[in-house]
Amino acid sequence: MKRIIILGLISLMILAVISGCGKTDTRDFNIENHTWTFSNVVDSVNGMVVACGEAEQEHYPDAKVLDLSCVAKNNVIAIREEKSGNGNEISYSGVGKDTNSMTYKLVFDKGNESVEGMAVSGITEYEKGKYQHTLVIDLDGYALYFVDKESAE
Repeated sequence: MKRIIILGLISLMILAVISGCGKTDTRDFNIENHTWTFSNVVDSVNGMVVACGEAEQEHYPDAKVLDLSCVAKNNVIAIREEKSGNGNEISYSGVGKDTNSMTYKLVFDKGNESVEGMAVSGITEYEKGKYQHTLVIDLDGYALYFVDKESAE
């Protein structure tokens, strides 16, 4: 009898493992696979939001309103101010990945010097199991936040 119970438990465990196989995780952390929408810029020294997108203006009335785009392609992040067209390109390379995020090393050519920083593509989780892909770029004393509104679930 013990043998039948043990075999039954082992069978259930094998079934549980097999049922998890083949499931696709929709949490893609590759920054090139998202359409990023600007959220805000935080001063890394004092933690103040110094700029934000128009949708965030009511939450940060003292912040400058910007319309930034962020496109990552071929190991380059292009950040542009939509109205003026001014922007910068930042080189990146992946340095680590775990189950909840991917980390990137950044190099920004700032005239006569190179500035290094980090970026993290991950998930912002909300109540009731909803989540949204988020990109945080930490560079030169500021943290820029972007979200992929299309990925919100």
